[in-house]
Amino acid sequence: MKQGSLSDRLERVSVLCRVVLCVCVLQGVLSEEFKANEIEVGVVRAGFNDNAFHVLSADEVEVFLTAISERD
Repeated sequence: MKQGSLSDRLERVSVLCRVVLCVCVLQGVLSEEFKANEIEVGVVRAGFNDNAFHVLSADEVEVFLTAISERD
């Protein structure tokens, strides 16, 4: 595996973990579960020139919410 692709893969895993953590904290603080169309999640990736900020689609948010609910 090339070093660049390994770094990219680790970055994606890191972003996924941070999104899950943030949504879990928000749900815990507000004491409610969300539907995908009720929250907006933005991801900022430092050090990248293109697409440094990306808003997740409702379908992408639903994947995270499903993973969180299955984890509990």
